[in-house]
Amino acid sequence: MRATASVPLKSVALPTEHGGWGFTLEPLLLGLLLAPGLPTLGLFLFGLFGFLARHPLKLLYQDLRRGKRFPRTNLALKVAGVYLALALFGFLLTALTARGPFLLPLLLALPLGAYMAWADAQNRARDLFPELGAALFMASLAPAGALAGGLPGDLALGSFLALALRDVAALYYARTQVLRARGARPKLHPALLALGGSALLAFLLAQSRLLPEAPPPLARDRFLLLGALLLWH
Repeated sequence: MRATASVPLKSVALPTEHGGWGFTLEPLLLGLLLAPGLPTLGLFLFGLFGFLARHPLKLLYQDLRRGKRFPRTNLALKVAGVYLALALFGFLLTALTARGPFLLPLLLALPLGAYMAWADAQNRARDLFPELGAALFMASLAPAGALAGGLPGDLALGSFLALALRDVAALYYARTQVLRARGARPKLHPALLALGGSALLAFLLAQSRLLPEAPPPLARDRFLLLGALLLWH
């Protein structure tokens, strides 16, 4: 596939934001690590190329909404078509080889995906709640992979909870630090509450055996202290 004379392929084929890569690849890789095999390989392709399709689809939607065709429009259509075909191949591979109800986590997270798509269409994808919704929607790919690989439901739930707690704390923390780097003075207590609340919930869930054993209290306390100091610095 080639770019047009005036539109670089990279500007259409790759998303401009960097944070989405982590929120996409981590649950996909976690699924592969928990249950390596064809079912999770298929989910990896489905999640990765579904994520990549978002950017050209957004460009295509924006152009069609304006009722105009730009040099990038046809390129976006071709790139999105390739990505969606690869995502469909991955989904079919999982559907044909799965050893468990992998669709359940994806269906439960579908409202978050719909909210994410709506926010993206409104150019609000970088607001806090759309970002949280996107991160949690992508996190559902980890339990989907666990179930597809035939692992028990409690392990699948634990994989989602571990990612969800980390994602919420990371987003609040990162947004606060980005605003401070830009010279703003955001409130610190939401990020502090997210850090502390996520650590507390992780500890309680570990006691209920829904998460792996929590880190030693001293290590956990050092992590929270470091996060708090960086916020106050």
